[in-house]
Amino acid sequence: MTLLLYPRLTPLAARARLSQFTGRNIDELRDGAEPRHPDMYFAATGGVPAASEHLDRLAGRFRDAVMAHGYPGTATDTDRTAADRTLASVMVDQMRLEPAEASARDLWTFLAIQVIPDVVAWRWPSATNEQRWICTDITRHALGRLWWQAFTLATPTTDGRADCTLLARLSESDLNQIFERRSIGGRPALARALARAVTNPDLTPPHIARRRVIRDVTKRVRRLLPFTLFMALHEEQLQARVDELVRDSVKALDQTRGTANP
Repeated sequence: MTLLLYPRLTPLAARARLSQFTGRNIDELRDGAEPRHPDMYFAATGGVPAASEHLDRLAGRFRDAVMAHGYPGTATDTDRTAADRTLASVMVDQMRLEPAEASARDLWTFLAIQVIPDVVAWRWPSATNEQRWICTDITRHALGRLWWQAFTLATPTTDGRADCTLLARLSESDLNQIFERRSIGGRPALARALARAVTNPDLTPPHIARRRVIRDVTKRVRRLLPFTLFMALHEEQLQARVDELVRDSVKALDQTRGTANP
């Protein structure tokens, strides 16, 4: 498959564009969205630049994805989080991105600022942090983080689409614990094994909040990383090792709970 290259926009150009959004509502941002910018650029080699028509189609699919969760009207935090999961699935299916291209921060800046600024503004209505728009940290960006979450946690299906069931089981807090720790989130097989383990009801009892389990087990994994080559393990071996660490976390948390509540 030919690598599709997406337009990119530097932080300097993006900030100038972002300053024009002040006071605009969702409809105005949507009407002003366009798949081109005078200062956009593409990677120098390695693929075919995405056409405006492709970007317009993507924008339509992205808007359709979030419309089921309240866009462009008012929505709850729960609605917006659900929209994230749906949008992530559509992005990983439709964008034809390779990880090398997806690692380009200016690509995500362009999509947020030029292609679907209305969706970003709807998802983060009170956001004052420009990292949601201008991608200096992919784990904080409104769109870049979603593609990487889906790419990392999705499993392929027989029809070539991505099954994002595992992603849907995780809360925003769970995902932050995994992906903001690049030593874990940057290793897809390890991240998937951890996500499966902490969402497995046979491993995580209901009387212990999952956020406590995942915080504890990520610490255990990070302590082992300098001494354990997780990525050399077969998938089944890796899952068994991570499951064991989750059991250790649950046991330790149970003991702490028992001490605190004799």
